[in-house]
Amino acid sequence: MGKPSPIADVLGILGKYFIAGVSIMILGIISADALNLYTNTVALTSIVKTKKRIATLIAGVLGFIIFYFVYQNFLNFLINFLSSLGYWISPWIGILIAYTMKKKDWKIAWLSFAAAIILGLPFMNLKQYGIPYEGLVSSILGGIDISQIIMLIVSIVVYMIL
Repeated sequence: MGKPSPIADVLGILGKYFIAGVSIMILGIISADALNLYTNTVALTSIVKTKKRIATLIAGVLGFIIFYFVYQNFLNFLINFLSSLGYWISPWIGILIAYTMKKKDWKIAWLSFAAAIILGLPFMNLKQYGIPYEGLVSSILGGIDISQIIMLIVSIVVYMIL
């Protein structure tokens, strides 16, 4: 049996409403792609003096070429990218929590953020995201990654102390 696909998941969940679910998924993808193509066209016309039609064509062709060569690993890349966002979100949330309790200069927030990231490194296990790094504490814990919790706490404590 192969890997499950999002379409198979939709079929399993929606049953007889499968066609409606897939149609909504396709319309969502088209809507997102239209917005991305528009943004790419605006960016290209701001960099290179060209007509919007030409910029749209260039952006579409480049997007297709990149998609064609990256597609095989795109889903894994996207999952890893979205999962790894917590590595900067958790310390930043800690700073926002501390900021609501004790408003300080944003320079202190950035120092707290950097300290949290640095002190969180030994607790990280990035192997699950395809990056060959496992911190010492994570290794001792058998590969468990508790860095996001550590960075959240450290960012709050450092912010409050400074």
